[in-house]
Amino acid sequence: MRDTPTAPRILQNMAIDFTKTGQHDEAIRHYRRALALDDSLVGAHYGLAFRLKEKGEDREAADQREKSGAKCDK
Repeated sequence: MRDTPTAPRILQNMAIDFTKTGQHDEAIRHYRRALALDDSLVGAHYGLAFRLKEKGEDREAADQREKSGAKCDK
């Protein structure tokens, strides 16, 4: 489990840690894995939206932001 975690919240927490250390592609990958296992993780949708926005993937970022329920200015 340590090398390939499968618990959605662990993956979400790892994504947050990757974000904090500037590893944004890894964060995106972990957010996606977490959401593939549990699409109800609001925080993962929100975090993924920000990472995607930074990469210029505005449409998918907006979709993720909507799924999180967040109201953000453009």
